[in-house]
Amino acid sequence: MVTTKTVWNHSMPNLRAHARLIRLEATSPMSGGILYFLGGYFVRFVRTLLLLSIWRAVFAQAGDGTASLDEVLRYTLVAAILWQQVDVQTTASVTFWEGTASSRFLRPLSVFGQYISETIGRWVPGLIFLSIPLALLSPVLGVDIMPTSSTTLFLFMVSLLIGILSGFAMDFILTGYIMVYLGNANYIASQIRAAFTMLLSGALIPLHLLPFGIGQALQWLPFATMASAPLSLYVGIAEDVGRMLLLQVSWCILLWLAAVYVWKKNRQRLVVLGG
Repeated sequence: MVTTKTVWNHSMPNLRAHARLIRLEATSPMSGGILYFLGGYFVRFVRTLLLLSIWRAVFAQAGDGTASLDEVLRYTLVAAILWQQVDVQTTASVTFWEGTASSRFLRPLSVFGQYISETIGRWVPGLIFLSIPLALLSPVLGVDIMPTSSTTLFLFMVSLLIGILSGFAMDFILTGYIMVYLGNANYIASQIRAAFTMLLSGALIPLHLLPFGIGQALQWLPFATMASAPLSLYVGIAEDVGRMLLLQVSWCILLWLAAVYVWKKNRQRLVVLGG
């Protein structure tokens, strides 16, 4: 007879294993030296300052109202604070490139679960050394990032969680296809894919600012559900919150079904390519 205690006893070792993976990945970037470790965060910090300055210059030139400028500045800064969550990139493509991916298939843990745990672990240094400092410096930067209401904050957290789940699924889908069909060119293809994903998702430029109705069209694609949807909701520029959340959930389910299909169908090839 299966009891709650039995299920709990069986699940605890897996939870501990995933917790160890998170701790390991959270501390591993520090082994490369202080310059290597903090260099990337410094570049992102400077890029955020440049983006804020560029938007101020653009809106001053265009003569648009201050409300629109405030929305774009909030959008840009919140996107910079949550850069790892609105543009999910797992460790999958890196492990295939390094030839260490096959070990994930041999462990008594879910392959997806391992990559998710490793990715969450890699988020920790970014949160400590970039996200939190940016949030604390927001008053100095002249940007108010406080949520307009508790309801907005709650809906944003729900939307962000769905977006993160969709981001994991999308990364698994693209990594699977890139590895199977591009082989040794997977690293370059992964970098190009990351750039396009950032642009199409609205993580870099708010989609509603794109001309010729391009942004409106992109809002219906799965990429927009990862970044544009939660960020627009937080800033207060989302037009139909209910429809947006429904679209997010729909894409999230479809993406995960596709991710499971791609990796099951190509499991043997992925194991071989993984080293």
